[in-house]
Amino acid sequence: MEEIDDSKSVVRQLTRIYDKFNEHFWENELPEVMITFSPKLGSHGHMSSAPMWISDTEENKYELNISAYTINRPAIDIAETVLHEQCHLYNIIHEIDDCCNYGRYHNKKFKETAEAHGLICTETLSYGYAQTKFNKDAVKFFHSLRIKKFTYRYERPKNPHKLMRYICPHCKDTTAWVSSKQFILCGYCKIPLIHRESSKNDKRVERVTESD
Repeated sequence: MEEIDDSKSVVRQLTRIYDKFNEHFWENELPEVMITFSPKLGSHGHMSSAPMWISDTEENKYELNISAYTINRPAIDIAETVLHEQCHLYNIIHEIDDCCNYGRYHNKKFKETAEAHGLICTETLSYGYAQTKFNKDAVKFFHSLRIKKFTYRYERPKNPHKLMRYICPHCKDTTAWVSSKQFILCGYCKIPLIHRESSKNDKRVERVTESD
């Protein structure tokens, strides 16, 4: 199987997967998205809850992010992540609240959408129905696309213990790894990120957020 080992090719292939899935599973109902991949710990992918890429000449686009840490997984696993995130996008544009606990717990509404569009959901205590995989028909369709193998991967920092992890105390999704103290705003919540070990600050910032 031919391999994809450069970033531009990865994005092109991810776009092809998205478009083919949109046609097959969603009858082209989903809007175009901006596909990105960047270092993100804790999940394989993420769909923005609102359009993040704003343009004066074309329709604003949601962002589908694939974690660069796991881009070298088997292609079928990455494709499953794309379909999983498409389920979120479908629910977003139809104003279906499919998650709680800062987007971590996938509820039965997510399960209904996912299982109606090619996925099998497995329930876990902490994350609800977040664990998904293709059903038999989806596996068959995936193999018909002859998706190439992804080999491009993100190299983790050589000395990660010297880096400090900052996280948004509200959404818990936005994270940043820095080598020195920084002032960083969450692009979604518009509040400062805090150092992961600063548990006391977590409560303080959450109170400020609620009062806002």
